[in-house]
Amino acid sequence: MNCLIIFATVLMYAFPSHAETVEDTCPDDIIKTNTSNLKVYKGKCYEFFIDSGSVKQYWEAQEECVKNKGNLAMPKTETLNQFLVDALSEYDVQEEVFIGLSDMKEEKNFNWADGSELMVPGFYENFDKGAGIFRKDRLQYGGCVVLDPLTNTWKDLDCRRGILRRMFGYKRERLFVCEYEVARVKENDNEKEETPAMIFGELIVIIIIAVGILGTFKLVP
Repeated sequence: MNCLIIFATVLMYAFPSHAETVEDTCPDDIIKTNTSNLKVYKGKCYEFFIDSGSVKQYWEAQEECVKNKGNLAMPKTETLNQFLVDALSEYDVQEEVFIGLSDMKEEKNFNWADGSELMVPGFYENFDKGAGIFRKDRLQYGGCVVLDPLTNTWKDLDCRRGILRRMFGYKRERLFVCEYEVARVKENDNEKEETPAMIFGELIVIIIIAVGILGTFKLVP
């Protein structure tokens, strides 16, 4: 049994894990100016524009995200959607925030900010009752989608652009969240890229430890 533990320890040092941090996941430009509103989830960086002066219209918010080669956050899974809701709760945000989903090109045909379609096989959606793809009123126009952290639901707003709307000051401004995927690895004595070999090594360690624990239970009378 001791041999198994020693072997597992050796493997842990041979295949070190790589923890996701703001410094190695988020764009350099935003790290220099903002770290308090940055979070990392599954290899992607999320920047929360949650100050009162951060409100923008949908396309303005998307343009802000594109500046750093990102998009408005795209909660394509329930777990990511919950991550955003939990983060907004942590920041004590109770207002709606824009996410990267809209049907401004074609009514009720929703697309993500990266151009992919919402309604693909097995797709995830979190629209409130009567909103988005469930909207029945033909005279009610949608457009851009917001996440309501208080109800944990999506709602769509009329965010169409037009000369008359600009003339009469019609604006739909909200807080928003940007999503970045940065292909960068910092290599030094303490940080290494997690390669397939490292992942395999970590799995072996887990298996060995599990076998060791089971073996210990069997040896106990």
